[in-house]
Amino acid sequence: MCFRKAKDHRGERIARAHILEEQGRRCDAVDDVEGFTHNLQTAVELFLEAKLVGDAVRNLERMGKFSEAAGEVTHVVLPNWSLAE
Repeated sequence: MCFRKAKDHRGERIARAHILEEQGRRCDAVDDVEGFTHNLQTAVELFLEAKLVGDAVRNLERMGKFSEAAGEVTHVVLPNWSLAE
């Protein structure tokens, strides 16, 4: 990949996450639940490493992990707040 040659690790990570997201969609289209879950979960991890929370949340929502998605948004939007306050 171009990102690897340029030693752009963040760009490489983001590109890989998008590829995994697309592979996950393809798995979903043929009812491959294991492939769908694995690809999207890995994409979520890569998006979070690259600090692309919106992309991570989109994939968490696609997997039906709404609590996790809300937690990521809350963590970013309200990093120093306690929900108990």
